[in-house]
Amino acid sequence: MENEELVKKIESIAKTVNLFKSEAIQEKVFKMLMETNLEKKKDILVHKKSENVKKTSRKGKKYNIIGDLNFRPKDDKSLKDFIAEKKPKDNQERFAVIIYYLTNVLKYSSGITVDHIYTAFKEINEKIPSDIVVALSKASGRKGWFETKDMSNISLNVNGENFVEHDLPKSK
Repeated sequence: MENEELVKKIESIAKTVNLFKSEAIQEKVFKMLMETNLEKKKDILVHKKSENVKKTSRKGKKYNIIGDLNFRPKDDKSLKDFIAEKKPKDNQERFAVIIYYLTNVLKYSSGITVDHIYTAFKEINEKIPSDIVVALSKASGRKGWFETKDMSNISLNVNGENFVEHDLPKSK
């Protein structure tokens, strides 16, 4: 399966899952569709930079920390401070805040990868999703805040920018 076909499959699965309102049903449908459509291929979730995410077992993935990523810049807010200010309540919101931070504070204009997201989760001391690729794809389909068609170039769209800039932190 080519990378583009895989991305289309994942997007299709995300759209199908989002037809259901119950999260419990969404999870069951997602699991069923992933198993039937994708597990047949051993190179599941391989993208252009496949060396960044290595399949280690059925239970989890291995990601790499990007050592030269500075989440504590001298002249700007640290990622921890930015997260504390925006107060994301779940991983979907955390993904948007992290991508926003990488793009707008650290000025990454392209090339944000799963390893960037992994490194950010390590920095903020949050529990890391066991499969970041699937979690990002699912969140992208649900919320529409970021683009995940190319996992070697994850980006925030206008809806995501507006969400981070204007909707976070949520009012009580």
